[in-house]
Amino acid sequence: MLARGSTAVTPTLTTPQGGSPLSQRLKQVQALLDDCLGLAGRASTMGPDTPLLGAVAEFDSMAAASVLAALEERFGIAIEDDDVDGSVFESVGSLVAFVDRKLG
Repeated sequence: MLARGSTAVTPTLTTPQGGSPLSQRLKQVQALLDDCLGLAGRASTMGPDTPLLGAVAEFDSMAAASVLAALEERFGIAIEDDDVDGSVFESVGSLVAFVDRKLG
């Protein structure tokens, strides 16, 4: 209960390491891309607007399947065939948004 004249404060969601949940999710997806595609740290320089499909040489159809399997394992999500189309792999940001939607 709030005392008269006081106002409620809504806490900002942050991860224990600091930063917003979205920025932490971006870092998680960058690390996953680095692992799956063998980018040797290059994924850490990729921002949300960085194109993936057709722009990153290592990102082909086999890599897409590998990334989807890794997303399921790392985030504990189930990805159905109907959930995925080319727009998911348009950019790093679209992939992060896809994970956020699946996590609900």
